[in-house]
Amino acid sequence: MKRVVRYLLLTIGAFLMGLAVKMIFDTSGLVTGGVSGIAVILQKILNIPMWLTNIVINVPLFIYGFRTLERRVLWDSFYANFIFTLAIGLLPDINPVGNDIFLSAFAGGFIMGTGLGIILSCDATSGGADLAAYMIQKKSKRIKTVWIIFIIDAIIIALGTPVFGIPSSIYGVISVFTISFVSGKIVDGPAVSRTAYIISRNSIEIAAIINKRLERGVTGIKVMGMYENKEKIMLVCVARKREIHKIVEIVEETDKQAFMWIGDAREVMGEGFVNIA
Repeated sequence: MKRVVRYLLLTIGAFLMGLAVKMIFDTSGLVTGGVSGIAVILQKILNIPMWLTNIVINVPLFIYGFRTLERRVLWDSFYANFIFTLAIGLLPDINPVGNDIFLSAFAGGFIMGTGLGIILSCDATSGGADLAAYMIQKKSKRIKTVWIIFIIDAIIIALGTPVFGIPSSIYGVISVFTISFVSGKIVDGPAVSRTAYIISRNSIEIAAIINKRLERGVTGIKVMGMYENKEKIMLVCVARKREIHKIVEIVEETDKQAFMWIGDAREVMGEGFVNIA
Protein backbone atom coordinates (compact mmCIF):
# COMPACT_ATOMS: atom_id res chain seq x y z
CA MET A 1 0.00 0.00 0.00
CA LYS A 2 2.85 2.38 0.87
CA ARG A 3 4.40 1.69 -2.52
CA VAL A 4 1.11 2.48 -4.31
CA VAL A 5 0.77 5.79 -2.44
CA ARG A 6 4.39 6.71 -3.17
CA TYR A 7 4.00 6.11 -6.90
CA LEU A 8 0.72 8.02 -6.92
CA LEU A 9 2.53 10.99 -5.35
CA LEU A 10 5.41 10.64 -7.82
CA THR A 11 2.92 10.67 -10.70
CA ILE A 12 1.20 13.81 -9.42
CA GLY A 13 4.49 15.58 -8.73
CA ALA A 14 6.02 14.76 -12.12
CA PHE A 15 2.83 15.73 -13.96
CA LEU A 16 2.73 19.11 -12.21
CA MET A 17 6.36 19.74 -13.16
CA GLY A 18 5.66 18.82 -16.79
CA LEU A 19 2.59 21.07 -16.83
CA ALA A 20 4.61 24.02 -15.55
CA VAL A 21 7.37 23.55 -18.13
CA LYS A 22 5.22 22.82 -21.19
CA MET A 23 2.13 24.96 -20.64
CA ILE A 24 3.57 27.93 -18.74
CA PHE A 25 7.34 28.39 -19.07
CA ASP A 26 7.64 27.31 -22.70
CA THR A 27 4.57 29.20 -23.94
CA SER A 28 5.66 32.37 -22.07
CA GLY A 29 9.22 32.30 -23.40
CA LEU A 30 10.61 31.89 -19.89
CA VAL A 31 13.88 30.05 -19.44
CA THR A 32 14.12 28.45 -16.03
CA GLY A 33 16.72 25.97 -14.91
CA GLY A 34 17.53 22.31 -14.98
CA VAL A 35 17.34 20.03 -17.97
CA SER A 36 13.93 21.52 -18.80
CA GLY A 37 15.59 24.93 -19.11
CA ILE A 38 18.22 23.53 -21.45
CA ALA A 39 15.42 21.84 -23.40
CA VAL A 40 13.58 25.16 -23.79
CA ILE A 41 16.78 26.84 -25.02
CA LEU A 42 17.55 24.11 -27.57
CA GLN A 43 13.97 24.10 -28.81
CA LYS A 44 14.18 27.86 -29.36
CA ILE A 45 17.55 27.69 -31.18
CA LEU A 46 17.50 24.33 -32.98
CA ASN A 47 13.80 23.35 -32.82
CA ILE A 48 14.68 20.14 -30.96
CA PRO A 49 11.65 18.72 -29.06
CA MET A 50 11.94 19.21 -25.31
CA TRP A 51 11.13 15.59 -24.53
CA LEU A 52 14.03 14.43 -26.71
CA THR A 53 16.53 16.74 -25.01
CA ASN A 54 15.28 15.54 -21.63
CA ILE A 55 15.93 11.90 -22.57
CA VAL A 56 19.38 12.49 -24.09
CA ILE A 57 20.71 14.47 -21.11
CA ASN A 58 19.24 12.12 -18.51
CA VAL A 59 20.76 8.93 -19.92
CA PRO A 60 24.34 9.58 -18.63
CA LEU A 61 22.99 10.90 -15.31
CA PHE A 62 21.01 7.72 -14.67
CA ILE A 63 23.95 5.56 -15.73
CA TYR A 64 26.14 7.33 -13.17
CA GLY A 65 23.34 7.16 -10.61
CA PHE A 66 23.14 3.39 -11.13
CA ARG A 67 26.63 3.17 -9.63
CA THR A 68 26.11 5.55 -6.71
CA LEU A 69 22.44 5.58 -5.60
CA GLU A 70 20.19 3.16 -3.78
CA ARG A 71 18.14 1.14 -6.24
CA ARG A 72 14.81 2.34 -4.85
CA VAL A 73 15.81 6.00 -5.22
CA LEU A 74 17.10 5.34 -8.73
CA TRP A 75 13.98 3.52 -9.97
CA ASP A 76 11.60 5.99 -8.34
CA SER A 77 13.52 8.83 -10.01
CA PHE A 78 13.41 7.01 -13.34
CA TYR A 79 9.63 6.61 -13.02
CA ALA A 80 9.16 10.29 -12.13
CA ASN A 81 11.32 11.34 -15.07
CA PHE A 82 9.31 9.06 -17.38
CA ILE A 83 6.04 10.75 -16.32
CA PHE A 84 7.67 14.19 -16.64
CA THR A 85 8.87 13.36 -20.17
CA LEU A 86 5.39 12.15 -21.17
CA ALA A 87 3.85 15.34 -19.80
CA ILE A 88 6.12 17.72 -21.74
CA GLY A 89 5.65 15.61 -24.85
CA LEU A 90 1.85 15.28 -24.76
CA LEU A 91 0.45 18.37 -23.02
CA PRO A 92 -0.85 21.14 -25.33
CA ASP A 93 0.90 24.51 -25.91
CA ILE A 94 -1.81 26.46 -24.09
CA ASN A 95 -0.95 28.85 -21.26
CA PRO A 96 -3.76 28.65 -18.65
CA VAL A 97 -2.66 31.89 -16.93
CA GLY A 98 -2.63 34.07 -20.06
CA ASN A 99 0.06 36.39 -21.41
CA ASP A 100 1.08 38.08 -18.15
CA ILE A 101 4.77 37.15 -17.86
CA PHE A 102 5.00 37.96 -14.15
CA LEU A 103 1.95 35.82 -13.38
CA SER A 104 3.42 33.06 -15.56
CA ALA A 105 6.74 33.21 -13.67
CA PHE A 106 5.04 33.07 -10.28
CA ALA A 107 2.32 30.54 -11.15
CA GLY A 108 4.76 28.30 -13.03
CA GLY A 109 7.23 28.47 -10.15
CA PHE A 110 4.52 27.61 -7.63
CA ILE A 111 3.21 24.65 -9.66
CA MET A 112 6.66 23.30 -10.44
CA GLY A 113 7.84 23.84 -6.85
CA THR A 114 4.82 21.91 -5.60
CA GLY A 115 5.57 19.04 -7.96
CA LEU A 116 9.27 19.02 -7.08
CA GLY A 117 8.52 19.19 -3.37
CA ILE A 118 6.19 16.19 -3.61
CA ILE A 119 8.84 14.17 -5.45
CA LEU A 120 11.67 15.12 -3.06
CA SER A 121 9.42 14.28 -0.10
CA CYS A 122 9.21 10.74 -1.52
CA ASP A 123 13.04 10.63 -1.39
CA ALA A 124 13.25 10.64 -5.18
CA THR A 125 14.01 13.11 -7.97
CA SER A 126 12.57 13.99 -11.36
CA GLY A 127 15.92 13.30 -13.01
CA GLY A 128 18.09 15.94 -14.65
CA ALA A 129 19.37 18.71 -12.40
CA ASP A 130 17.33 17.30 -9.52
CA LEU A 131 19.14 13.98 -9.78
CA ALA A 132 22.52 15.71 -10.07
CA ALA A 133 21.71 17.87 -7.02
CA TYR A 134 20.61 14.80 -5.07
CA MET A 135 23.92 13.08 -5.75
CA ILE A 136 25.87 16.24 -4.84
CA GLN A 137 23.90 16.56 -1.59
CA LYS A 138 24.83 13.00 -0.65
CA LYS A 139 28.48 14.10 -0.80
CA SER A 140 27.90 17.40 1.03
CA LYS A 141 25.27 16.97 3.76
CA ARG A 142 25.37 20.63 4.83
CA ILE A 143 23.67 21.98 1.69
CA LYS A 144 19.98 21.29 1.07
CA THR A 145 19.04 19.66 -2.22
CA VAL A 146 16.60 22.44 -3.16
CA TRP A 147 19.33 25.08 -2.91
CA ILE A 148 21.79 23.04 -4.97
CA ILE A 149 19.04 22.89 -7.60
CA PHE A 150 18.65 26.68 -7.29
CA ILE A 151 22.37 27.21 -8.01
CA ILE A 152 22.28 24.89 -11.04
CA ASP A 153 19.13 26.63 -12.30
CA ALA A 154 20.71 30.08 -11.94
CA ILE A 155 23.66 28.99 -14.10
CA ILE A 156 21.35 27.67 -16.83
CA ILE A 157 19.28 30.87 -16.77
CA ALA A 158 22.49 32.87 -17.26
CA LEU A 159 23.31 30.71 -20.29
CA GLY A 160 19.83 31.34 -21.70
CA THR A 161 20.04 35.14 -21.35
CA PRO A 162 21.57 35.71 -24.83
CA VAL A 163 18.68 33.73 -26.37
CA PHE A 164 15.68 35.04 -24.44
CA GLY A 165 16.96 38.43 -23.29
CA ILE A 166 17.53 40.02 -19.89
CA PRO A 167 13.85 40.68 -18.97
CA SER A 168 12.90 37.05 -19.55
CA SER A 169 15.91 35.90 -17.52
CA ILE A 170 14.93 38.14 -14.59
CA TYR A 171 11.45 36.61 -14.57
CA GLY A 172 13.14 33.22 -14.83
CA VAL A 173 15.03 33.96 -11.61
CA ILE A 174 11.71 34.85 -9.94
CA SER A 175 10.25 31.51 -11.01
CA VAL A 176 13.32 29.56 -9.87
CA PHE A 177 13.30 31.27 -6.47
CA THR A 178 9.59 30.45 -6.15
CA ILE A 179 10.34 26.82 -7.07
CA SER A 180 13.05 26.59 -4.40
CA PHE A 181 10.93 28.29 -1.74
CA VAL A 182 7.78 26.22 -2.33
CA SER A 183 9.58 22.88 -2.70
CA GLY A 184 11.68 23.62 0.39
CA LYS A 185 8.57 24.30 2.46
CA ILE A 186 6.95 21.06 1.27
CA VAL A 187 10.06 18.97 1.95
CA ASP A 188 10.86 20.45 5.37
CA GLY A 189 7.30 21.12 6.50
CA PRO A 190 6.85 23.09 9.71
CA ALA A 191 10.03 23.81 11.69
CA VAL A 192 9.47 20.70 13.79
CA SER A 193 11.78 17.71 14.01
CA ARG A 194 10.81 14.27 15.24
CA THR A 195 12.12 12.04 18.00
CA ALA A 196 11.98 8.30 17.45
CA TYR A 197 11.99 5.99 20.48
CA ILE A 198 12.75 2.37 19.63
CA ILE A 199 12.80 -0.73 21.83
CA SER A 200 14.10 -3.79 20.01
CA ARG A 201 16.06 -6.96 20.52
CA ASN A 202 18.24 -5.75 17.62
CA SER A 203 18.95 -2.27 18.98
CA ILE A 204 22.66 -2.29 18.17
CA GLU A 205 22.04 -3.33 14.55
CA ILE A 206 19.29 -0.72 14.08
CA ALA A 207 21.49 2.03 15.51
CA ALA A 208 24.36 1.06 13.18
CA ILE A 209 22.09 1.17 10.10
CA ILE A 210 20.65 4.58 11.07
CA ASN A 211 24.19 5.90 11.57
CA LYS A 212 25.28 4.62 8.17
CA ARG A 213 22.24 5.46 6.01
CA LEU A 214 21.11 8.73 7.56
CA GLU A 215 24.30 9.84 9.32
CA ARG A 216 22.18 10.56 12.38
CA GLY A 217 23.35 10.03 15.93
CA VAL A 218 21.50 7.50 18.07
CA THR A 219 21.53 7.32 21.86
CA GLY A 220 21.05 4.03 23.71
CA ILE A 221 19.40 4.14 27.14
CA LYS A 222 19.16 1.12 29.41
CA VAL A 223 15.55 0.47 30.42
CA MET A 224 13.72 -2.27 32.30
CA GLY A 225 10.82 -4.04 30.59
CA MET A 226 8.44 -4.72 33.43
CA TYR A 227 6.34 -7.26 31.50
CA GLU A 228 9.27 -9.64 30.97
CA ASN A 229 11.35 -8.17 33.81
CA LYS A 230 14.33 -7.89 31.42
CA GLU A 231 16.79 -5.10 30.83
CA LYS A 232 16.77 -3.69 27.30
CA ILE A 233 18.27 -0.81 25.34
CA MET A 234 15.93 1.93 24.17
CA LEU A 235 17.18 3.90 21.18
CA VAL A 236 16.49 7.63 20.94
CA CYS A 237 17.06 9.39 17.61
CA VAL A 238 16.17 12.99 16.72
CA ALA A 239 15.70 13.48 12.97
CA ARG A 240 14.11 15.85 10.52
CA LYS A 241 10.48 15.21 9.63
CA ARG A 242 11.31 13.93 6.14
CA GLU A 243 13.78 11.36 7.57
CA ILE A 244 11.40 9.66 9.96
CA HIS A 245 9.87 7.37 7.32
CA LYS A 246 13.39 6.07 6.58
CA ILE A 247 13.89 5.23 10.27
CA VAL A 248 10.54 3.41 10.29
CA GLU A 249 11.63 1.42 7.22
CA ILE A 250 14.93 0.49 8.90
CA VAL A 251 13.13 -0.73 12.04
CA GLU A 252 10.58 -2.71 9.99
CA GLU A 253 13.24 -4.50 7.93
CA THR A 254 15.42 -5.24 11.00
CA ASP A 255 12.91 -6.25 13.68
CA LYS A 256 9.20 -6.51 12.93
CA GLN A 257 8.54 -7.17 16.64
CA ALA A 258 10.10 -3.87 17.71
CA PHE A 259 8.15 -1.31 19.74
CA MET A 260 8.42 2.26 18.47
CA TRP A 261 6.79 5.63 19.02
CA ILE A 262 7.47 9.06 17.53
CA GLY A 263 7.03 12.50 19.05
CA ASP A 264 7.62 16.12 18.07
CA ALA A 265 10.90 17.83 18.92
CA ARG A 266 10.97 21.64 18.79
CA GLU A 267 13.97 23.98 18.78
CA VAL A 268 16.50 21.21 18.20
CA MET A 269 20.05 22.54 18.50
CA GLY A 270 23.37 20.88 17.81
CA GLU A 271 25.19 19.16 14.97
CA GLY A 272 22.94 18.46 11.99
CA PHE A 273 20.33 20.98 13.10
CA VAL A 274 20.62 24.59 14.33
CA ASN A 275 24.03 25.58 15.70
CA ILE A 276 24.07 26.50 19.37
CA ALA A 277 24.79 30.25 19.64
